[in-house]
Amino acid sequence: MPGEPVVCVIFRGPDGLQRADLSEAEAAAWQPLGEVLGRWTRKAETEDQAARRRQALASAEEMFLALMQESGGAGEDKELLLQLLGLMLERKRILRPQGRPAGHQQRYLHTRLQQQFSVAQHEITPERLAVLSEQLHHLAS
Repeated sequence: MPGEPVVCVIFRGPDGLQRADLSEAEAAAWQPLGEVLGRWTRKAETEDQAARRRQALASAEEMFLALMQESGGAGEDKELLLQLLGLMLERKRILRPQGRPAGHQQRYLHTRLQQQFSVAQHEITPERLAVLSEQLHHLAS
């Protein structure tokens, strides 16, 4: 049920790493088929929350692709934004890193488009993140 607690368990089972999502009542009686590696509790999402999260991810992908295709406006702000979007999309498995960064550039493969992108890699400082966060908040409002 949306809004109710869900116990999530990662365990090493007979088929490798597995995840179980259980209600609190189920979790109290549940016996994993292997070694438990992690456990946490979250609230079940509503359909609206899941749809908003999917839309935010699609918007991040669209923004990344638009910034990569636009030749103008090169600079540190654009590069930092691309770097952060690249990391986020890598985490969501939309982008796959192609090797390790070389020459302050990380090559990514966009899994759906089968297209490669090269993203500048800079040191990410809290100050730069704060400035970028303000700019993104302004753009989103």
